[in-house]
Amino acid sequence: TLNNLGSLARDVGQFDQALTYYQKASSLKTHLQAPALARVENGLGEALFGLGRHQEALNQFIKANTIWTVSVKNEDKVRTQYN
Repeated sequence: TLNNLGSLARDVGQFDQALTYYQKASSLKTHLQAPALARVENGLGEALFGLGRHQEALNQFIKANTIWTVSVKNEDKVRTQYN
């Protein structure tokens, strides 16, 4: 999947490529359920952080956390906020 490809690119330090994959995944947001969308938004934040775009990364992390907080069960919130 696009999110997994983004994660792999991020893990090997290819943050530009990771950002591209996460952006493509994010463009499908109308088809994603909250947990998947939050993971994509979090991935965008990680890629942006890796590129040194820290303020944009922070905004993405806040967005991901908001999606989880509003939409996901309590036990999943704890796991996500731990990340």
